Amino acid sequence: VRDRAPRDRSPRARGPQRSRSNASFDVTGRVGFAKFQFLNFLTYGVEAGFQVAPNIAVLAGLEAYSTRREIPTELVPEGMPAVQWNTLIPFSVAGVYRPEDGDLRPFAGAGVQLIPGYVKDSSSLAFGLRALGGVDYAMSDAMSLSVSAAAGFWAGSEWYLIQNLLNTGFSGQLSAGAVVKF
Repeated sequence: VRDRAPRDRSPRARGPQRSRSNASFDVTGRVGFAKFQFLNFLTYGVEAGFQVAPNIAVLAGLEAYSTRREIPTELVPEGMPAVQWNTLIPFSVAGVYRPEDGDLRPFAGAGVQLIPGYVKDSSSLAFGLRALGGVDYAMSDAMSLSVSAAAGFWAGSEWYLIQNLLNTGFSGQLSAGAVVKF
């Protein structure tokens, strides 16, 4: 004889177990590719995020933008190679909106970049504005994978000193990395 009474079944958990409380602080390590005018950059850096509301975070980061370029022969110091790696280190601050809470969490926002020392032997400061977006995929409560894209511009009064760059130009970036939540 079978008991026809309904069984009480608890739903099975799928994916990483996520707590309902929002992490208040996270750190993201990123690598990627960026372009500014005709320069191609390998990018790598770190970004810290602070959750100021359930769906809004403030991000601050330092990234290195490294490019390998050929220096015109008249500008190459004696004894130095004509092909060199040059690195810029922009500081960025941004605000992002994350519309959902779950394992797959898209985000969109905007920010500014400050680029000190972008021209050798100069005290100039370049700046940039950019829109950014992407998605984080939670692997666990403490770890996520992140993919992002950013587009905007950089402006500075001395970019023209670098192989005929314009003083203002489009910048774009694609990057991916890992997020650790605290």
